[in-house]
Amino acid sequence: MLEVTNIRDGEVVPHKLCLLRVTGAQKEATCAAIHNQSDNSRNGTLWKIHHGGFNALIPLVFGKNELRIICGTEETSVQIIHKPIDIPRYIRLVYITCMNEDKFQGPKDMDCSPNAAVRKIQTGVLTLQTFVAETLAAEGLGRRTFSFELDTKGNPIVHVIQLPIMLQESHKLTEERLWETAAMHILSSHLADKNCKYVAFFGGTRFMNPDKLPLKTETEIMAQTKGHVSLGGGGLALVGTGALYSWASEVDDVIDTMRNTTHIDTKKLMDFSGGRPQRNAEQEIHGSCCYPSWCH
Repeated sequence: MLEVTNIRDGEVVPHKLCLLRVTGAQKEATCAAIHNQSDNSRNGTLWKIHHGGFNALIPLVFGKNELRIICGTEETSVQIIHKPIDIPRYIRLVYITCMNEDKFQGPKDMDCSPNAAVRKIQTGVLTLQTFVAETLAAEGLGRRTFSFELDTKGNPIVHVIQLPIMLQESHKLTEERLWETAAMHILSSHLADKNCKYVAFFGGTRFMNPDKLPLKTETEIMAQTKGHVSLGGGGLALVGTGALYSWASEVDDVIDTMRNTTHIDTKKLMDFSGGRPQRNAEQEIHGSCCYPSWCH
């Protein structure tokens, strides 16, 4: 019998992305379908079954969400109520470009435009928001998490701003000086707000290995990387985007991205995987490194 094990029927959650842990799938079943019957903008989604169960990430709408779960001949449903955090403090997200470059670095066949960066950042921070809530809930502390500046559909807003410097100039700056430059520009712009903490992603991070050297250690990799930053303090967390290419662009792709063992071409792309040059490790390490910067 299908059973949702991590959340109760009728439970109120503050985060938009709902994690469902489902067990009791039929032995012969290979996938299950979940449809949010309260969301007319999306179709149902399919989820692969592993060892008789599966995990699913389902976007919620404001208010009641009627989730229908179907696996073979079995079916169950659960109602989740989405009520965003109502506090004056929030996180404001920013994607930072340079005067002569607005793309982040990624494989040649990947869309690395600012719009693509915004989608990846939105998906990544929603996943982190859910991770924090689920981790605290598992410890008996309730689903507490941080809040974002939201649009009318409940999605995190990512502001795109341009630093008044060229890409090449940014690569000459130390981490501290790049942080200071970003902070001064943000706080002197229309984005200034005493009630928020800024989490900014610098799109000018570049891994440069023209000789295609086989790099293995973090020290070797960082020596070939320009514009990398991971600093937090004074209301601003600034992180580089050298591994943003490994992040999922859509919510439906998050779990598959976490399982993606595609090898990273470490001669062409930044390896931020902690010694495990695979896409899933890259996304895991980069995403987990972002969160501590927010907390400073």
